[in-house]
Amino acid sequence: MKIKWLGHACVLITSEEGIKIITDPYPWGWLWRGPLMKMDYPPIDEEADIVVLTHNHPDHNNIKAVRGDPEIVREVGRRIVKGIPINGVKTRHGTFRTQNIVYCLEVDGIKICHSGDIGHLLNGVQLAEIGGVDILLATFSGFPVMKPGGVAQVCLQIKPKIIIPIHYRTPNCNAFLFTKPDKVYRILKELDDNLQWLTTNEAEFTMEQLLSLKRITVQVFPPYF
Repeated sequence: MKIKWLGHACVLITSEEGIKIITDPYPWGWLWRGPLMKMDYPPIDEEADIVVLTHNHPDHNNIKAVRGDPEIVREVGRRIVKGIPINGVKTRHGTFRTQNIVYCLEVDGIKICHSGDIGHLLNGVQLAEIGGVDILLATFSGFPVMKPGGVAQVCLQIKPKIIIPIHYRTPNCNAFLFTKPDKVYRILKELDDNLQWLTTNEAEFTMEQLLSLKRITVQVFPPYF
């Protein structure tokens, strides 16, 4: 199974059989001029079988950017889509207190969780719904999600084997309301004092690799400051 960070909260997950899943596709260019948020990540040019939306905000719901004829998943609950088990767990958005969905997907036996713009610690019912997680795609921008320290606590609640930070300040999305990256990296180092700075924005994961991990590992995809 491969994970490719396209930018912001958008990742491409590809199964061994070639099923492609895209989460939270972003737009390109200026999104809000008020808070100076501009997406300079490359425009999305990927085909997908499934698109998963954690919430309906313009930096997460650019479905039209995705090529192909994907099935759109944007609801709470369990389902199997094109052979992929997907579970959406209802939570609250960080700033606007609207609905945010934490999605758990099982791909090639590996359980991947996307936190979306989560705004609070998880309760016992939510943690039970999420269950065991191998890879957590965690949003660390500090706005509009909860502060990075709070997201780190959510990571410790979920206890994944690997944490991949997404949706944070980078040279391609230098939004001034986002937490400065040095603080994000400092908090990540509290989770794993030996951060893995990957040289490409795509990595392959196997069950054998995950089973060999004895503690939480943080892997940081480029671009980063």
